[in-house]
Amino acid sequence: MKKYLLWAGVVLFGLVLAVSMSLGPRVGRFLSHSTVEHDPGLTIFLGYGGNTILLRSEDRGEALIVDTKMFGGARRLRGMVSSLCPHARLTIVNTHCHRDHAGGNSLFPGARVIAGDYDDGEWISESGGQALPDVRLKPGQEIKLRIGKEKVRIKNYGRAHTRNDTVVYLESRKILVTGDLVFNKWHPALLEKSGTNVSEWVGVLERLMRDYDCDTVVPGHGPVAGRQVLSDMRDYFISIQASLVDRERLASLKSGYRRYYSIPFISGFKKSLRFIEKESARNNGAGGK
Repeated sequence: MKKYLLWAGVVLFGLVLAVSMSLGPRVGRFLSHSTVEHDPGLTIFLGYGGNTILLRSEDRGEALIVDTKMFGGARRLRGMVSSLCPHARLTIVNTHCHRDHAGGNSLFPGARVIAGDYDDGEWISESGGQALPDVRLKPGQEIKLRIGKEKVRIKNYGRAHTRNDTVVYLESRKILVTGDLVFNKWHPALLEKSGTNVSEWVGVLERLMRDYDCDTVVPGHGPVAGRQVLSDMRDYFISIQASLVDRERLASLKSGYRRYYSIPFISGFKKSLRFIEKESARNNGAGGK
């Protein structure tokens, strides 16, 4: 019996070690972070959850935070805000309800929070128990505000990655902050419970390309990029959709995306393929009735 338990322990240790070695680098990429000082009034905090921007007015009296990360990333963001604009009136925009983008809201008491028009229960569950937003934009609704001299446009584009995906555009800087509508060099997270719809997502990306004269895109995950990243994200979906019945072409696509990062248990080429296959089957079934 003791010998059996010993061997069972060895096998279990080996499995744990193998899983750790496999997931460790991918978890590390998701939690890794860096800071980009775009200009004296704009800091971009990449990684440790979703990407974040911190925009300050010239007198530091007002500030805009787009997405508040989660856990340690949120605490680091709180420290950054306290250092750069400790007395600013804060506005938070959450591009969507997921915890890695909204999980730090509670660290900024008194801030005005703007987000999409999520159901109360979905918001609380997906955001990790954050308070309901102060302003909830309906799909298609846009509001404008000023942070110092910068004109800011905030618009809910409706269903794509989630049921309500909101973007932020800084007019004078020509910067578009997309949240998880764009994953740059990452496989996207496609989540049925969040209402992901790839066909509508493609349409939203095409509208973003038409609607905004942007030189810079801050994606939900991955490095800052030019506007080409919008069409790259669209083409990721379209290329898979167009190859569903061509296994040879799918194999080539998989090889082409082999350097893309994935979120453990959440994203990856196979997960994207399965999701798009299921969505395509549902759409074809609905069309055949």
